[in-house]
Amino acid sequence: MSDNPYISGGFEEDLARNLKEPEFKKAYQEELRQLDLASKIHNLRKEKKMTQAELARCIHSTQSVVSRIEQADYHQFKVETLEKIAAALDMALVIDFKPRKKVAATA
Repeated sequence: MSDNPYISGGFEEDLARNLKEPEFKKAYQEELRQLDLASKIHNLRKEKKMTQAELARCIHSTQSVVSRIEQADYHQFKVETLEKIAAALDMALVIDFKPRKKVAATA
């Protein structure tokens, strides 16, 4: 058994228990949002058959920046950059507000 208080059983058991902790749940949901956004950008770029370098040129940036944006641990998204990416991928950027209770119930 681990000395780490967050690890004690199987993954699903540990996750369910840890999600009862407000601080853990908040951090977990934030990471999921980051992963989802990075994954969407990556998948849309691939669907458009664009390389990272091609997308970078469209948004007036570099391939290394696009690579970082597509990483799950990237936390510096700016609306301006997301708008450029959306335009380059011929997509609309939609930002919305939803009641926390409804969002939390789906996590």
